[in-house]
Amino acid sequence: MIEVQQNATFARWLRSLRDARARAGIVARIDRMAAGNLGDAKPVGGGVSEIRVHYGPG
Repeated sequence: MIEVQQNATFARWLRSLRDARARAGIVARIDRMAAGNLGDAKPVGGGVSEIRVHYGPG
């Protein structure tokens, strides 16, 4: 199990998303990461990684 931490800025941004499907996809992606499935993740330093969530065009 991996510890996934959110900060207040991220939580506010996630709540502000109007697209419920996009929000659900992001939450599901975070849940998979917490279960150990990192998928498309890249370390950026200092113990922090960024992920890409593929959704919609572009």
